[in-house]
Amino acid sequence: MWHHHDRFELNAILEGEGVRWIAGRSERFGPGDVVLVPPGVPHSWASDRPGRSGSSAAIVVLFSPDLLRVSFPELRRARSLLEDVKTTLCFDDFGGGVRATLQRLPRQTGAARLLGFLTCLDLLSSCTHR
Repeated sequence: MWHHHDRFELNAILEGEGVRWIAGRSERFGPGDVVLVPPGVPHSWASDRPGRSGSSAAIVVLFSPDLLRVSFPELRRARSLLEDVKTTLCFDDFGGGVRATLQRLPRQTGAARLLGFLTCLDLLSSCTHR
């Protein structure tokens, strides 16, 4: 479903393939993709194998642009990444560290979940992207 919102959307594709449409551009997606969509950018994802018979899985995290407004020097790189992103970024998560960190988030609670997510943003800030 084509939509947009006032939050960042971070997607990590765990399994499945398909097409994503982001701001009028279409690309294939598949396992290992890590994509950051900035606020206000229209987007949609469609699996090649929709329905219960297909196996698609992703971790999707929506978060406020205000998340890193607090001035911690340790978050400087992550804050810079979010402030500079104007269009969607597709990351090359060569070691799988970002995906592994995101996969742990659903099992974490409270401060551990927040720290895991901040770790993920820090990792993204040092990944190459296109």
